[in-house]
Amino acid sequence: MPNTKFLSLLIDGAQLDLGALKDVGIKVNYVLEEPENFERKQSSSSFGITVPATPANDKIFNTFHNPAVEDLTPGQVYRNNRAAHAYVNGTNAVIIGKALLEESGHTDKPEYYKFNIWGGNGDWALDMQNMTLWDCLGNNTHTFDVPTVEASWAFDGTDEVLDYVYAPVRYRQPFGDHDDTVTIYHLRPSLSIYWMLYRAFKAVGYSIESSFFDTDYFRRLVMPWTWGDFYDIGGSIIESIGFKAVGINPPDPTGQPLPFSGLPAQSDNANWAPFDGLNTFGTNVQRFDGTHAVGAPGVGGPLIVKTLTQDALTGGTNNLYRNFKVPNTLPINGHDPLGLYDFVVGGTYDGGMRYHFLPPAAIAGAIAGTVSLQFDLNLICRTQCTSGQYLDIAIQVDVYDLFGSTSSFYPVPELSFTTSDPAGHKGDSQTPTVIKLTVPGVRPGDYVVARVRYDMSTTVTDAIEINSSAWIADGAGGWLPEPTYTSLQMTGMYVDLGGEVDFKLYDAFKKYKLLEFIGGVIDMFDLELQTDNLTRTVCIEPMFSAKLNSTTDAEGYFQTDRIFDWTKKQDLSKMNTIRLFSGHEQQLDFTFKQDGADGGQNLWAARYKGVYLNGIMGGKTMMVGKTNNAVGVLAGVPGSSRYLFPDRFLQGNRQKVNRFFSATMHCMYPQWKGINGLDTQLVAIIPENINDTSASAVTQVFEPKIAYYKGLMSNLGGQYARIGGWRWLGDPLNPNATVAINTFPFMFAVNYVLDAAGNDGSEDPVLTYCDQKINGNIVDGLMKKFYLKRMAMMRNGQLYNPWVRLSLNDISNWKHRECIFLKQSMYALIGIDGYQPLRDESSQCTMWRVVPPIQADVDNCFPSATSVDTGTSLLSANDLRYAPMMCLQNDIPQILA
Repeated sequence: MPNTKFLSLLIDGAQLDLGALKDVGIKVNYVLEEPENFERKQSSSSFGITVPATPANDKIFNTFHNPAVEDLTPGQVYRNNRAAHAYVNGTNAVIIGKALLEESGHTDKPEYYKFNIWGGNGDWALDMQNMTLWDCLGNNTHTFDVPTVEASWAFDGTDEVLDYVYAPVRYRQPFGDHDDTVTIYHLRPSLSIYWMLYRAFKAVGYSIESSFFDTDYFRRLVMPWTWGDFYDIGGSIIESIGFKAVGINPPDPTGQPLPFSGLPAQSDNANWAPFDGLNTFGTNVQRFDGTHAVGAPGVGGPLIVKTLTQDALTGGTNNLYRNFKVPNTLPINGHDPLGLYDFVVGGTYDGGMRYHFLPPAAIAGAIAGTVSLQFDLNLICRTQCTSGQYLDIAIQVDVYDLFGSTSSFYPVPELSFTTSDPAGHKGDSQTPTVIKLTVPGVRPGDYVVARVRYDMSTTVTDAIEINSSAWIADGAGGWLPEPTYTSLQMTGMYVDLGGEVDFKLYDAFKKYKLLEFIGGVIDMFDLELQTDNLTRTVCIEPMFSAKLNSTTDAEGYFQTDRIFDWTKKQDLSKMNTIRLFSGHEQQLDFTFKQDGADGGQNLWAARYKGVYLNGIMGGKTMMVGKTNNAVGVLAGVPGSSRYLFPDRFLQGNRQKVNRFFSATMHCMYPQWKGINGLDTQLVAIIPENINDTSASAVTQVFEPKIAYYKGLMSNLGGQYARIGGWRWLGDPLNPNATVAINTFPFMFAVNYVLDAAGNDGSEDPVLTYCDQKINGNIVDGLMKKFYLKRMAMMRNGQLYNPWVRLSLNDISNWKHRECIFLKQSMYALIGIDGYQPLRDESSQCTMWRVVPPIQADVDNCFPSATSVDTGTSLLSANDLRYAPMMCLQNDIPQILA
């Protein structure tokens, strides 16, 4: 009977002219995954489709065969991915996705166009290839205040607006002066994984179909804050609305006397005069006589809090340092792209370095409340006073608009002192003193003005030397090549208490590729993804069903209770083959991404390592009592697991490193034991150098991590009485704030806690690849829970390649979730090669025979039950040493002295 099928091909909705090439060589491939690289999810495709270069097709492909024709459309539409549809008999879609032109040919006339189509997962994956996590952030903002933080503790992953939770995490800094009371400033938001994925697919026009994603197990998964300083929302915004101003250029130093300080006189310092008394500053020092409003402090006594008072520093004009200027914002030394900075001369703010906080409308619209702005003032200043006298330098900052102003003072400890040294001095004229000014309560439209003020004893031997710029002596009678400038630069914009949090303002999220994030989630739970391009849905499930806890099962992608019998479709006239699969390394290690910035991980690895490459460490032979492996080993990465295939597999090891997530460490917190007699378990994210007290150590960027938020647990008795206690103060500046210890927002990757009723964390997610010992019981990790059925299937190794006469209905069953029955066995279909929709011919398929795990599979999972149970280092050659995902007490930075 003649073939009555006909083909329609559309690019961007325009139908291609197929001419005399009725089947145009179209073949459709379906690939769920590759047997050797199962973590790499594939797509449907049709390659090498060829159509004639007719006038209609020339219009669709922009006459690409003519090299003189340019693609002048925005984004070069004709040379990028374009929507493609292939239909048989007008209504039966065989592939839908993205087309990309490959080549065109001509002789003395145009001949053909050749292009490829990617369907299934390829459709959305192509759209996502340049997207980042930033594209998945919600448009909702929230107020940063105590009621909002407390309301976030109700997070359960079912509300898109509440897609965050402020659960306690132990970062570098202790919780307050005594490390026992948590305030709002100690908390940072953890972000919902579910809603990030939901928005990712929504952005490219797809919805998610997943029973697994709808479980409490998945909905409560979050990413603790690892993105740098949560309070700093500046990022690239500062590049557009910020500025840097520097002092005026100093005069040529040639012929100038070389004073002790190395600072020649400047043209704008008209009032500089010789210094009387202890002439250690040379001749170019300005002298001021002032009065101290609260009296001179005792020698060596405290002075900053007591002496830098408003009365002392604002009375009259003689304590405003006027004779230096910071007006230059021109490149290369300065910049001010929006013209928001000026140096004030005369009037109320005379001598002020003034910034107008006037962000563009798109940014200003996201700032519903106030923000704190940070400025770095690098001040060329040298100070001195006589024994028993004092000298105070402070920066006065005024914030004002049309409706009023506020004023604050910022003492400069490096330049404020009382001395008992007859020639005492502080400051260094050759290294500018860095003064960080954090100005709270700023709204769009406000002005911020900074001015230098001083207060000193009534003696001619007290001295200040401040310059807007200076030539610095090179120590050989000359000058360094470039002058040094006093400068003021805007360096940060921060969340204020009561201000609005908008995650879209954090540029750090733009550094993480969206497809890597999706890959990391796939790697956690052995997910399969397949796309129905007609209904615009993406099915995402674990490969096989998994028991999440005693009451909840996760549905598998392959539905073993739904079976298609293809016995009558099988083409036995062709060679059907069963391959004994062995094309994978024998040792398969599941491990998290290493995080060199995470001190908890690094200390854990140093403490519990003992698995060395080829049984050798440092060129020496295997150490007695240490674990070794002849085929290569896994480094000490917390939470890792191993599966060992039989000897027929390739010698060597394969590291299945999670593409996005790093291991999540914990600590037990004895500092809170006095609250109810128990340690409290916390997620711990501490920097690699725990002795580093710099701001960067507190605000370090870590690799992303994954955790489970269990909810607000009670500490007053009942089921969760033994999770430990805490003291929640909220706003430390609110005198009416109460300390609550009866509930605790509990977040973890592994719950090691036993509650008062004898229930343990074995019912909760265990977010490590290896098993965990909880309350004396061994609880399955991710590898056994989600991967063991796959490992059993690969170990059994029956990879079947039958020839099957597929129908259009078979191909349009886009997800192929049903198991296939052939030869009295059940198979999981992972590939179809070269289905020809216009011909009644069979296509070769690729299937795994589905088999249940047996004891041999369990026995080849490591760390072994013995290792997990005893923690011993005396293990078999292939075993891994087990240790809980815990930092020790001395790993955690303690209270600073």
